[in-house]
Amino acid sequence: MAYILKAPRRRRFAGIFRSDAVSSHLASALVGQTVSLLTHGHTISHGIVAGVLNETGRPKLVVNRHEYDLSQVLSVTPPVFN
Repeated sequence: MAYILKAPRRRRFAGIFRSDAVSSHLASALVGQTVSLLTHGHTISHGIVAGVLNETGRPKLVVNRHEYDLSQVLSVTPPVFN
């Protein structure tokens, strides 16, 4: 089963809700998941999210030793255990 993610919208609601916090939680939830990503070279890469780096307040996913924005995620698939 694959999940399709849309790029998060950057909004604030009455100062209570911050999309930066939501983005960080979403990125952390993706650790260990298999993702398909659109690379900067406009090709599709697949891999398992190994970790999250937080640079300048925006989370970056670490997949195959490369860093990606959440907006580059095309799909997420739960890991398969045999």
